[in-house]
Amino acid sequence: MYLLIKIIYLKSLKNIFYSLEMKRSISIVIPTFGRPEILKDSLDCILDSCKRYEIPIYISDDSIDSDTELIIQEIKLKYPFISYKRNIPSLGHDNNLMHSLKLPNSDFVWLIGDSILINENAISNMIDFISQNHYDIILMNTEARIDYPSKDYNNSNEILAKFGWYSTLTGVAIYSKNVIALADKINFDNCMNFPQFTLIYNYLSINCSFYWVNEICLKSNNKKKSYWVKHVFSTWIDDWENAVINLPESYDQTHKKNAIISHSKKTKIFGLKSLLNLRMQGIYNWKKFKEYEDSLSFHSDLRKAILINIAIFPRVII
Repeated sequence: MYLLIKIIYLKSLKNIFYSLEMKRSISIVIPTFGRPEILKDSLDCILDSCKRYEIPIYISDDSIDSDTELIIQEIKLKYPFISYKRNIPSLGHDNNLMHSLKLPNSDFVWLIGDSILINENAISNMIDFISQNHYDIILMNTEARIDYPSKDYNNSNEILAKFGWYSTLTGVAIYSKNVIALADKINFDNCMNFPQFTLIYNYLSINCSFYWVNEICLKSNNKKKSYWVKHVFSTWIDDWENAVINLPESYDQTHKKNAIISHSKKTKIFGLKSLLNLRMQGIYNWKKFKEYEDSLSFHSDLRKAILINIAIFPRVII
């Protein structure tokens, strides 16, 4: 009987130490702005897995109202390991994202966009992975996005060529504390809307410690509306090109150019369906065509005549 009690006690003690170790090993951070219900969907996806390991979750809220705070207060009744902070005044998209990364004191930080839905087994799989391996940047797949073998890649130019466009999605990367420490040494002035991309590829230019997980780990909530929709041209032409061009010189120009065009080609963000939708919303018009005429010929597969016709096509017919 005594032996049985001792075994149970030691097993419980082991589980406690394991839980504490996991809490130190990885944290989840979520920058958010004005999407309380969508954020709730994201949290609902991960709470059961987080409970199992008591993983800390940090919410950095840039909202101008208290709707998100009220939802988090309800969730904290079920899961106390949530740290919430409302930023007054708001930090803005880029600053809030980088601020979020620095909140935990764990070995790894999983930065999740507030509209990212994590698959059921992804958290436990990632915990098992980081307990047996150490890579400073771990990139994970989303549904129907990309397909390369799961493995470590040790050439930063190859990583930029294969994964650069994909790294723009907030939520697909886990960062070690070594990566986050570099953030204070980087000038983010020339990477508006893409600070996480800049951080990843500045770090890889110094220390190419990278692993790609091809298994589908997450997906985007289809209820969300991207914050950049009304500024799609300035975001995915001007800002995106600036972010890539201003990467360290160790990345050659060919790979930079390929990374820039890859996003447009892979996502078809300036394809026929997308441009028709933008025309219908009044975001794409003749004035916008003239402003981005040269760039669109680079970013779009459509011929110039089609680009012009869409720009002047009556919105009511679309």
